[in-house]
Amino acid sequence: MRRSLVLVMAAGLMVSVVPGQMAEAAPRKPAKRWDFNGDGRADLVVGAPSVKVGGTRGAGGVYVYRGTGKPVLITRATPGVPGGPGFTQEFGKSFVSHDFNGDGYADLAVTFGNGSGGSAEGIVLLFGSKKGLTGKGSRVLPGTLAMAAGDFDHDGRGDLAVYAKSGSAVTLYSKGLTSTRELRTGKRGFGYALAAGDVSGDGVDDLIAATPDIWTGEDGGSDGGPPRIQHAQLTVFSGTRIWHKTIGDGSIRHIAAADLTGDGKAEVVYNGYFANTFVQISKGGRFAPKPVVIKRTGTDLTLGDATGDGRADLALGYLPVNTDRGGRVYFYPGTKKGVGKARVIRRPGQPRSDAFGRSVHLINITGDRRADLVIGLPRDRKGNGSVLVLPAAKPTSSRFLHPTASGFALYGESVSGHLPV
Repeated sequence: MRRSLVLVMAAGLMVSVVPGQMAEAAPRKPAKRWDFNGDGRADLVVGAPSVKVGGTRGAGGVYVYRGTGKPVLITRATPGVPGGPGFTQEFGKSFVSHDFNGDGYADLAVTFGNGSGGSAEGIVLLFGSKKGLTGKGSRVLPGTLAMAAGDFDHDGRGDLAVYAKSGSAVTLYSKGLTSTRELRTGKRGFGYALAAGDVSGDGVDDLIAATPDIWTGEDGGSDGGPPRIQHAQLTVFSGTRIWHKTIGDGSIRHIAAADLTGDGKAEVVYNGYFANTFVQISKGGRFAPKPVVIKRTGTDLTLGDATGDGRADLALGYLPVNTDRGGRVYFYPGTKKGVGKARVIRRPGQPRSDAFGRSVHLINITGDRRADLVIGLPRDRKGNGSVLVLPAAKPTSSRFLHPTASGFALYGESVSGHLPV
């Protein structure tokens, strides 16, 4: 099909759309996210972006756990995976899951490259099956480290939003990843951080894109001009409607969306390099005038219902500046007003250089309908890395996981798929 360019004006934004080839109708029962073998339970993915593959250092890989069995390590040397392992390619630094082809098995999109925009950079699509993830049928898409997955067009299949290499656009793959659209707002950095969630409350996933580091004003010099002010922008794509909000923290790097208040609409949580984490309360087609402010930032954040009350909860990984020691995780239960009082989780025997809390994930891997807390310690064991799993129903039955490969692997650098700061 010949491609054409369509310009859409909405909410003061110019969005360029590039239609692509249409796919056939989706199956009726797509899989749950992270359920790669279709058994009804989420599988755990742990990124090890510095694991050595063959003789190639820093090639990277992802460990996939199904239940309590031994993990499967998937790298670019796995049969069927396109390309091959590359020096410091860091395959597995970020990843997202959804049932992209609608076959009843969740799939995984995994980035490779260091985020500099070079040619040796992209996304590998790994497809699920009755045996779980394999290299069979996998392919490569262009893109960088920021991704989000959701069923934005409500066709029963997962769509993939990717921060484009141009640094000012988001590429949206839909219809079984055969149709392509390009979204733009005219601002540099648009889509640097991405998330998916039902912000409008209509039962359909919305795409949330952050644009950091927007500067206004002059330098405030002797000419008496206004001082330069850094801010950022959240843009929500909800069906045919597009709306945005200017936010004060211009350094936004992490973003996630889920229903913290229990009203059926997803809140948007974000933070950056500075002091605070913010919760934007959704009012359907807009956000509340003022966000809930958590006076703490973090290296990673994740949302999931760990308490089993129907509301999402927030886990915030935290490391002190310029050190891998003294890390912790702050757990905030969801409430009608946003979040409740924090509970602090530390590793016994700290401080030690293990980067405890650098990455976090709330995901139900035990099958009890409550999200379990997974914490990454990528600097543990001299950089080989570890992961701590805290089951929601029985935290005392926690267990550590370790990579099967030896050496400097940074196993646990990412457990949710987000790129930690």
